[in-house]
Amino acid sequence: MPSMVKTLRLAYGRSPYTEEALQVIEPPLSAGHRWLADLNTDLVTQIALALGSRASQLHTSRMSSTTADDKSERLARICAAAGEHELWAGSGTRQYLDTTALAEHKITVTWNEFTDRHPRYAQAWPKQGFEPGLSVIDAACAIGWAGVSAMLNAGLSTYRPTGEAQ
Repeated sequence: MPSMVKTLRLAYGRSPYTEEALQVIEPPLSAGHRWLADLNTDLVTQIALALGSRASQLHTSRMSSTTADDKSERLARICAAAGEHELWAGSGTRQYLDTTALAEHKITVTWNEFTDRHPRYAQAWPKQGFEPGLSVIDAACAIGWAGVSAMLNAGLSTYRPTGEAQ
């Protein structure tokens, strides 16, 4: 058993859905990936499947015309190559994301203000309190993949900012 799986099993052993969560993430963690990017792709794919996601995974390395010296220009090209006109961005990117440059490419930015309104769920170690923004593995161990999926689906409308200028 890889040390990461052992660590997760020890940390989340009291959580009700730990084994269910590990059934999804243990195969990628045990696959012996040579490159971190391959491990990450495998984990994201398996977690997306467990959550019932219908989203497709695109790799910029397989897209044409996505290179650019300017970061905002590159983001605009990636969005265009993916056929997207909306970029969901974490609130931490407000300090450096050039929304004007993106708007010139007809890309709107929707700020994900999720952290302040993070839904809470029961913790295996309640005395330590709830820590928002941890890994999806924390939530999966606590409420199962179906619970996480329901929480995320509710969050697409509940936690998306409304009436905010973009």
